[in-house]
Amino acid sequence: MAGERVVIGVDFSSAITHAAPWVRRHIVPHAELVLAHAAEHADVPSFLRPLLPGDDEQRARELRETETRLADWRDAAGLSDARLVVREGRADRVLREVAREISADVTVIGAHGGRDRPWLRLGTTAERLLRAAETSLLVVRGAMADAPRRIVVAVDDAGITPRVLAIAGTLADRFDARLHAVHVLSTGVYSHLASMEAIESHGDAEKARAKLEADMASEALRWLTGLWRNT
Repeated sequence: MAGERVVIGVDFSSAITHAAPWVRRHIVPHAELVLAHAAEHADVPSFLRPLLPGDDEQRARELRETETRLADWRDAAGLSDARLVVREGRADRVLREVAREISADVTVIGAHGGRDRPWLRLGTTAERLLRAAETSLLVVRGAMADAPRRIVVAVDDAGITPRVLAIAGTLADRFDARLHAVHVLSTGVYSHLASMEAIESHGDAEKARAKLEADMASEALRWLTGLWRNT
């Protein structure tokens, strides 16, 4: 993760307040930082919009006040060299726009989502960015204090996997961290291979399943070892 240009989405939450200085200190210590805040407005139904005040000066004043708040936040976080961007719009769209404009390598946000809503474990903005971001996305959860010591990298046979593994290896080297590569075989694939093995074996089903699992483990390890050596 070279991180020469990094966008940090700031929503003034405790999540990003803890995340931003940690990212600067440990992940991208020499990057050009842009702190971006999206001033989102409620999606008012069309039939109620005539009731909204059409005072452009009021909206401009609110943006200026937000810029001042963001500047204060930047200084308190120890990121005085970071550039500020405040725009109206939905958070994920604003972050994508800013990242595209500066050719960012990484976009950083803090994780949200309550335990009572596990389907929003990361938060709505993170979910949207995961699907549409044009940069690498770093979602930081919790109050990070030290450099990473244990890194888990999920691998499969997709084309991007060598790049993912290379980034994980670079971080592991930088922090002298332990790296664990994990591949999850879907139950559908396992069931298909098991059915094929059962047809071919014509014998003890338990023995056939044990042989299949041993063969799968051996092939997966061979593949992963080769992937690591070639990365």
